[in-house]
Amino acid sequence: MFAFAQKFVKSIEKSAETIISGGANDESILENDAYFSNTKFNKYGLRVISVKPESKASELKFESWFDYIIGINGHEIPTGYNEQHQLVPNYEYLIKEIENCKNRSVIFEVWNAKGGVLINIEVNIKELSSSSNLDDIPIDQKPNNIIQQSFEKIGVSIQWTPLITATFVYHVLEIHPNSPAERAGLIEHSDYIIGAQDGLLATGGEDLLGRLITSKKNQSLILYVYNHDYDVVRPVTIQPFENWGGAGLLGC
Repeated sequence: MFAFAQKFVKSIEKSAETIISGGANDESILENDAYFSNTKFNKYGLRVISVKPESKASELKFESWFDYIIGINGHEIPTGYNEQHQLVPNYEYLIKEIENCKNRSVIFEVWNAKGGVLINIEVNIKELSSSSNLDDIPIDQKPNNIIQQSFEKIGVSIQWTPLITATFVYHVLEIHPNSPAERAGLIEHSDYIIGAQDGLLATGGEDLLGRLITSKKNQSLILYVYNHDYDVVRPVTIQPFENWGGAGLLGC
């Protein structure tokens, strides 16, 4: 079975505890909980979804899933509302900010969800533009595509995400023999499900994983799993189905 852990206290390696009051979308959690005290009142950030091995981002210790970029060069990431009244970043500003730093470094303010800490990561754009062809990014694309490609040159892929998603974590407590979970290689007690393909767990909630599993019955599903024993995130492909010899679709 799964335990829904709504935040990590001090670091994900130590423990996961449930926030007793307030729902996952309750903004009072962001404003009043000590875990979010270093977010500078930001409610969203550019979440690092993946880090390319042997890239500049890997060298600088960006952490996939746990790092949220909430500022650049001492400025907050400016936002506005799109036609669907959703809060989104001003990608034109981000492009301009990076372009203005081609002969120097960009300093990203990064909130890390493992310990709720704020760190500065300095990226040498001059070095990147000579070795990674940063200038070759086409300018006739949508701003969000341009900024994605800019970050890909650094070695990360990003997604505009509410910071509260850092609390959407499912702890794997028990795995039954011959179950889909065992066949997929999930490890009881030390594995935490922190994400899924296509952002399908991004909205959070205690029952969301169960609903997702049900919707993917007899289909392959990629889950992103953090293992606290080895301090790594890995993709796990699992196929939920009923007739494996036990109860449930996953057997965990």
